[in-house]
Amino acid sequence: ARRASELTFWDYRYKQLLAHLQELNGDPDAAEQSLRVAVKLAPNNSEINWLYANLLIRLGRLDESLAPLKSASMMNERYYPQAYDLLWQASGQNLELLKTMAGDDATARLSLVQFMLDQSLTSEALALFRGIDRQIKIDSGKGSSFIRSLIASGRIESARSLWLELLGSNAQTQSSSDSPANQVWNSGFEADSVRNFDHFDWTITPSEYARIGIDSRANHSGSRSLKISFAGRDTTTLRGEAKQLVFLRPGVRYRIECFVKTSDLFTPEGPKVAIIGTSGVLAASDPIPEGTNDWKLVSFEYIAPNETSPKYLTIVRIPKFSYDDQTRGVVWFDDFSIIELPRQ
Repeated sequence: ARRASELTFWDYRYKQLLAHLQELNGDPDAAEQSLRVAVKLAPNNSEINWLYANLLIRLGRLDESLAPLKSASMMNERYYPQAYDLLWQASGQNLELLKTMAGDDATARLSLVQFMLDQSLTSEALALFRGIDRQIKIDSGKGSSFIRSLIASGRIESARSLWLELLGSNAQTQSSSDSPANQVWNSGFEADSVRNFDHFDWTITPSEYARIGIDSRANHSGSRSLKISFAGRDTTTLRGEAKQLVFLRPGVRYRIECFVKTSDLFTPEGPKVAIIGTSGVLAASDPIPEGTNDWKLVSFEYIAPNETSPKYLTIVRIPKFSYDDQTRGVVWFDDFSIIELPRQ
């Protein structure tokens, strides 16, 4: 291997092979010299930088490993989590060393934020995340992923706070129910979702029982509403095809309201406005009446439980029996609000 590296001194691969054999042969210092040459021959090769950094870590030279670790990670982002984990373990969980490696690079810092959250360093992760440029966090998939990780770990309040900081200035709503006290985002469906940042916005998924979408021809206020056109099928079921993740403080009583309009609604039991969780429906309004009716207020109250599992504002229709008659007609929903009530 040494002879091959001498004959082809321009080819980093033989220096890489030689370094591997030298370390196996019990001479890590010689291996470090060979890999240092290999890095000079191929400075833009992520793998050789990664191997060199790993050897430096095994030699206990953590500070020297930062530059090749960062070079390898910048060229190949999949190295970031591994690099942070290596430094974390080798340094005895020295967070400042990881921050030094990340530096001012936004991508490196976003990856570090995720690593910190995985280590349950939530407050530190939130502080670092807030210091990263807002537009980079919106444009980067890592910003969206970090908020989803917060939600998945039950940190709904922190996730929503960050989400509002990022998208608050993008809110161009004209609904009469939009106010700082209202816990519902885009309550009148006036704003379009920001791509990849629908965490606390309305999400709509297909249903075999109804067509669900935004209607710009019927509204209680503003210019849009949510329209559900039932397909006329028996045993019609809705379990959250139109929903929004909301944050409700434990032990607090809330009033949930919206305006509803119907056209030729025929059903054994009308749909309901509801709060749902992982266990199903937690609270719901009375069923929406049949027939054709102009906009009417629908409301109910709910005390949030003392647990942090995700909760959604949604529309449900869950049959009481394994079969019921068909549901047909149209229902519109507009101007949702969730308002915290004073303690009694």
